[in-house]
Amino acid sequence: MRFILSAVLLCAASLFTGCSEPLACTEIFIPAVSVTVKDAQGNVLKDARVTYSLDGAAMKDASCINSEMGGGCAQWSTPDQPGDYLVRATSSDGSRTAEQRLQVDGDECHAIGQSMTLTLR
Repeated sequence: MRFILSAVLLCAASLFTGCSEPLACTEIFIPAVSVTVKDAQGNVLKDARVTYSLDGAAMKDASCINSEMGGGCAQWSTPDQPGDYLVRATSSDGSRTAEQRLQVDGDECHAIGQSMTLTLR
């Protein structure tokens, strides 16, 4: 009984002093933004190019996270970093473009991932 009471008192004391166990972050990749590109009819465009800018920096190529057999990419991602994103999709022939801004928050370890669909018209 004394052991249980001591444990409870130690836990309560840590709440009031602000002490806590150090946070152990995982190494799991969580994209800040997952992007799907579609045409005006709602079909996934697997040959589009997706780029992004983080906090106003130069545009970079997004990574393919869902490649299709026979080539192409059904879903793209940005790094696991919070910030202000500008995401742009361009058709393979360069004739159609869509873009969207998105603010991504984060916790102590990762970005809080969000998804978006860009429609090329």
